Parts: sequence; C-alpha cells; structure tokens
Amino acid sequence: MPLRFLVLVLLIPIAHAQTPIAWTGDGDDGLWETADNWDLDRVPAATDSVLITQTDASVRLTAPTTVAGLQFAAFRGALTLDAALTVTGGLQFSQSTSTLAVGSTLDVGGRMTWASGVLLGGTVTAGGGLRTTGASASSGNIKRLDGGRLVLPAGQTGSLDGWYVRALNGSELVVEAGATLTVTDNEIPSVIIIDNGDLNFAGGSFEHIENPDPPG
Repeated sequence: MPLRFLVLVLLIPIAHAQTPIAWTGDGDDGLWETADNWDLDRVPAATDSVLITQTDASVRLTAPTTVAGLQFAAFRGALTLDAALTVTGGLQFSQSTSTLAVGSTLDVGGRMTWASGVLLGGTVTAGGGLRTTGASASSGNIKRLDGGRLVLPAGQTGSLDGWYVRALNGSELVVEAGATLTVTDNEIPSVIIIDNGDLNFAGGSFEHIENPDPPG
C-alpha cells in the first residue's frame, strides 16, 4: 500500500524588527536618497530606524519617504524635508542648535518627543501623542515652533512638561477635538511663550498642573 504524505505549509506572518541606520554624509551631496550617505550603504527603508546625530549634519529629503523611527540629535544639524516624511514609529528631536525644516508634511505615527531645537514651517502631526522635555533655557532646552503647524490629533494626549516652548512667526499649536494637552508649571514660569503665534484648542481639552519640581 503506497504511503501518502501530506505536506502542510503554515504561512506565519513575520514581524520585521526595526534596523538602525545612521547618517554619515560620506556621499558629500547632503541628499537623503544617496546610498553612500548612510552607514549601511543604502537608503533607509520603511522598516529602518533612522539616526541623524553627526555634528554639522546637513540632510535634505527630496522624495516622499516612510521610515519606522527617527532620532534627530545632530549638533548644529539641519534636516530639510522638501517632500513628505512619514515616521510610523516614534520621533525624537533633541538638539537646541538644530533645525528640522518641514517644507511639506511630517506625519509621526508613534510618540513625538521634543527636547529642544527649531521646527520650521510645514505641518507636523503627532499621531501617537506629544511630549516636550528639557530642564531649563540655560541648558539649551528651548523649543521653537517657527512659522508652521504642530497638530495633536483626536484621541491623542500631549504634555508640555519641559520649559520654554516658543510659537513664532504665525506658527500654530493645534489641539484637535478629542485630544488633550497638559501643561505643567515649574518654578520658572513661561512654559509656553506665544510670540506672534497661536495656541489653538480646536475642540480639544486643556489641563493645567502646578508642579514646583523641575522636569528631568
């Protein structure tokens, strides 16, 4: 009697881990899309977590791009988005001498953590929530929203618990309906400074907490 074998193939979805990829600038043209500018000698893919931490890094993105995560912490750095950038995970921006210039849109699916630096122009959507951090202005932890829109969408929470968030040159911090923004006061006042900008609670909620202890 012949033996019959039944081969059962199980198709199991594989979760792709994020791969760190770091800017080197070795391509000498400053373009995100140049493979030689990255330590893995390829352009970041949708499953990559991008690190831009090199001093004086100047990076320009010219085509719509999706990545899994982004850490921008380059001393005297500049990241210019001439096209839409989608970050499906978290974004960390933490260098007071750097500028993240948004010529189009920056959509963040995870939590956006902003310790210092300039957000210039465009529309940034904190789709996984927003947190500002940083101890004091003397430590270089001023956050400047300059001429753009920072949006906290419906269903998300934001906390401004680091000193000195400045809205400049017609910029707008928008809290949409169904979102909640919490502002914590510290010993040094002026957590939010509106200077020719706008704090727009577009149906969203505002909570105020007095906290005498400086944030970490």
